[in-house]
Amino acid sequence: MEYFRLKKYELAHAAFGTCLEYDQQNAKAWYFKAGCAMQMRNLNEAIDDYSKAITINPTLKEAYLYKGNAQLIKGDYQQAIQTLTVLINMDAGNKQAYNQRGSAYMKIEKYAEAIEDFNQAIIRGLHNYTVFFNRAICKQNDGDWHGALDDFNAAADIKPSEVAPSIEKTRLYAQNNQWPEVIAEASLAIKKAASKPELYYYRGFAKLMMEDLNGAAADFDICLGLDPKYEAARKNKALVSYNLKKFDQAIVEYTYLLSTDSKNEKLYLQRGICYLELGDYHRALSDFDDALKFNKNLPEAYFNRANVYTKLQEVGKACSDIKDAARLGYEPATAHINNICK
Repeated sequence: MEYFRLKKYELAHAAFGTCLEYDQQNAKAWYFKAGCAMQMRNLNEAIDDYSKAITINPTLKEAYLYKGNAQLIKGDYQQAIQTLTVLINMDAGNKQAYNQRGSAYMKIEKYAEAIEDFNQAIIRGLHNYTVFFNRAICKQNDGDWHGALDDFNAAADIKPSEVAPSIEKTRLYAQNNQWPEVIAEASLAIKKAASKPELYYYRGFAKLMMEDLNGAAADFDICLGLDPKYEAARKNKALVSYNLKKFDQAIVEYTYLLSTDSKNEKLYLQRGICYLELGDYHRALSDFDDALKFNKNLPEAYFNRANVYTKLQEVGKACSDIKDAARLGYEPATAHINNICK
């Protein structure tokens, strides 16, 4: 026991093993040997040893609790639920058992059951950061975003230095199109964790929705500086650059995206439009051709390629493309068809 108290778990593990060589029916020895195995991350051994302790002494509540915890850590969620349910039936006031079983339910996406267990843990006096944060995640997934927001706030009050509640609140606000709140919450989170690219993405997207294009561009740039592979940020940065008429910059972003997604017709279409705006008709034509190669039913590509052919004074090809765009239901093509097909 002295080794265990001193956290010398390897020595304690060996000592309890020696003890069990003389007395295989010593439930406490199996229990403490299991505890050593847990600390040494030998989860299978820990689970086996807790089971032996329970077999010898079925009233040893701590063994059920820690066995359930070991199963939870290992990812044996159904087994953890079974073990912890036995404990709860023995001891209905065990707040840690409700908390751990709630965590297991959460892992298998049984959010209603998880919420009820977290409720029971809180009712019984467990008011720590994790239980409120996990209940918030479950409520968020269960569609109760107001309840989730309250729990994220409770978790943040308990641990003001933690950034996770602010990140999740930022996502919640974004899901509900509350753009000023997204900006405020993301800015608060950035003060705590300036290296989280998703925070700059969400803040940038909120600014984009509020038509602050320069602010959005700045945040997307920071996001991409932290994570160059953040695809959503790069796509929206390209959109912002286009709206700011920075077509060269938009082309850079679309070219990067195409380097990893070379069959994406929408990317060729958007880059082609940028080339068209810059008067680089041959590159525009090449991109519209590629867009149609991957999707022959893309009316915007026919429409914009018709514009290129018009600029190049290839009237027959322009007329054919504008008719294809109109055939596919693209209203701007219908409005211009008589002007192109004279």
